[in-house]
Amino acid sequence: MRWSLENLYTSFDSREFLEDNNKVLALIDELKEWSRENFKSLENAKEKIEFFLGKINELSSLIYKIAAYSELSLSVDAKTQRHLCILKRLKKLFQKQQNLM
Repeated sequence: MRWSLENLYTSFDSREFLEDNNKVLALIDELKEWSRENFKSLENAKEKIEFFLGKINELSSLIYKIAAYSELSLSVDAKTQRHLCILKRLKKLFQKQQNLM
């Protein structure tokens, strides 16, 4: 049986992979700025928390999708330096996400 990663991404250079990476960076920046502005007061706390958690879930889904593709690609070709660089960058992004909470 042969398995394929194309349900995640077709390659590291695919439009979808690159767009998702850019979305992760944009979401982190958006959440940092949004948090600075909106967590100053308890006004509309329920709506703020719901919005924040929705964005965190969106961010987590993208990070895990990118990480899954990278890890699985690495398991097929452990010698590829590009996979390792992407995984290191993902770990940094995951840490940034954790710092948002």
